[in-house]
Amino acid sequence: MSLLQVGLASVYLLLGVTFFQNWYDAFKRDQPNLDEEDIFISRIVLGVATVLWPVVVPISYIKVLQATRREKRKEFQRISYN
Repeated sequence: MSLLQVGLASVYLLLGVTFFQNWYDAFKRDQPNLDEEDIFISRIVLGVATVLWPVVVPISYIKVLQATRREKRKEFQRISYN
């Protein structure tokens, strides 16, 4: 295995663990409000999202950017009409 492959695998695993910790903390905060089926589904989604974080994170970032742009547009329109 080349040094590049080891480096990429290390980055993938390190970021995967980091995302898992953040998402698991959010899951634990919401867990008291969930029933058994929702907890089961949330755990499956947590596992899939952790494995597929290179896909999940950019999609989430795009959604956040879109929401931010919408809010800025609304704020600009509100200011313009006043």
